[in-house]
Amino acid sequence: MESYFFDDVLNFSDASYLLKTMNSDSQKRIISSVFRGGSLVYSRHENYNGHLNEDELFDKVRGYHENSKNHIMALFDFSKKYRSSKDLGKRTLLVRAFMKNKMYQEAINEIAAILQIDPKLSVLYLYLGQVRLQLSDYREAANCFIKAIEQDQDFSDYHFHLGKSYLKLKECRQAINEFIKAIKLNSYYGDAYYFLGLAYMVNAVVKEDFDLAKGASSYAQKCFNKAVQLNPNFMNEDFERGAKALASGDIAAAHKLFTNGLEQLTRDSQHDFILEFYIQYLSSERGLEMSVIHAYIEKLKVLLRKYAGYADLHHELGIAYIVLGKCTNNMAQKSFRAALAINPAYAEAQRMLDLEGSNRSLV
Repeated sequence: MESYFFDDVLNFSDASYLLKTMNSDSQKRIISSVFRGGSLVYSRHENYNGHLNEDELFDKVRGYHENSKNHIMALFDFSKKYRSSKDLGKRTLLVRAFMKNKMYQEAINEIAAILQIDPKLSVLYLYLGQVRLQLSDYREAANCFIKAIEQDQDFSDYHFHLGKSYLKLKECRQAINEFIKAIKLNSYYGDAYYFLGLAYMVNAVVKEDFDLAKGASSYAQKCFNKAVQLNPNFMNEDFERGAKALASGDIAAAHKLFTNGLEQLTRDSQHDFILEFYIQYLSSERGLEMSVIHAYIEKLKVLLRKYAGYADLHHELGIAYIVLGKCTNNMAQKSFRAALAINPAYAEAQRMLDLEGSNRSLV
């Protein structure tokens, strides 16, 4: 089967990005990658079946490329629209979008600009710390999370991420303390229990705290049992193998397996398209195509069949229906205006236009 290639050069701020899309017939996968200065920024992919003819495959690869291009252009348009705005909520959303697209320097620059306006916006220190974690700058990441906690010590996420930084630095005692604080603030924090189990195992290897190292297997097993009770999605093949290795006393092997299991869950549960939809919606001056909204709703429904207990996904679906309603409302107003353009005395069309115009969207 033929391989197809598409590429576009996209300019943003002072940088130039190359978007390149191709299909790998051996993997039956379409891969779309973004490069800057010759270096890969990120890649995404979509699998396809082997029963497509050449025309169907060509259209599918081209469509995937155009979709990827639309997403990144929406991000650039969103940035141009809001990066000098006083709407810090939209600018914070921009930071999140930069982070999701691994545009870390852009995220750092935007965070610095927002902090000039509001230096006490604690969530920005959280985001900056997360960026530093991604860049393997663990000490600076810890400093950022500490600043977030100084602004607001009652957010469990701040303590959780500080614990992750300490764990990367092999400062296990402090990592354990922060994970415990996160759990005290949120007793249903499955991720914190999971990482607390990892921290006990790392401490058993590096032996920073000898007393905790003695009971590491028992402590860790209790944490993992609690984590999987709170989030059954933690249970996978690596988790089960890790539990067996932990029970046998092979802590190093158990740690590797539990870490692999967590990475697999993270890959499976990445819902980047949710943030991309917001960016597309907010950057669009003319509104989204109905087909885009319906496709987004269908993706959420698929996820909800797999993660029915995720309240956030139900919330996202509700917002999607509001966006759909707003789009439908705009189309209705356009039709009533067309009727009035033909017949300005059309009282019923004017009444319906006024009625639809009064229905303000929540999004």
